[in-house]
Amino acid sequence: MGLAPFSTAALKDTLIEKDLGIDGVTESVLYVVGVGLAAG
Repeated sequence: MGLAPFSTAALKDTLIEKDLGIDGVTESVLYVVGVGLAAG
């Protein structure tokens, strides 16, 4: 499929926590893993 994985800690964790319904204190987002088109 020509896709490549990537991960990042540069994210707006409060928005993701809100969407997931977690409080950001007892549970929190650490990083995000995604898939996209390979570079090159």
